Amino acid sequence: MPDSPQPLHIEDIHLPAPIGVWPPAPGWWLLLPALVLLGAMAYWLRKRRFSPRRLALYQLDTLEKAAAMSDSDKVKGISVLLRRACITVYGRPETARLTGEAWLEFLDQGLKDRPFSQSIGRVLLDAPYQPDFQGDLAPLFRLCRRWLKQLPTARS
Repeated sequence: MPDSPQPLHIEDIHLPAPIGVWPPAPGWWLLLPALVLLGAMAYWLRKRRFSPRRLALYQLDTLEKAAAMSDSDKVKGISVLLRRACITVYGRPETARLTGEAWLEFLDQGLKDRPFSQSIGRVLLDAPYQPDFQGDLAPLFRLCRRWLKQLPTARS
């Protein structure tokens, strides 16, 4: 009789060990710095784009280049722009109530030569109320640009 077949000795299937959470796959290592970089870039762009100083300087340039506006309207626009910038940076309670000489003295803070209360800035007191004001506004625009550039970036 032929040899009886020997039973096959088959081993059980061995599954690989389950994949653990650590260490992460290489793609996660690449994604982590990319997310950090993206977050930092978004923060920087937001701070840069929505700066009250930057926006006010842009609006001042637009106002200065507006050929269709009269000088009186430009002075009114400058006055409104400075008031809005102050309210945005310093807060409404401190600046909204200021008028006349007190307003000009507030604008003089941080400027050694007191140009608003002692010089060209005095135009802001009377010119907005004169319908036919004519004058050289270039020094006033330079003064306002200088003032806006020294404006703090955040509310005090």
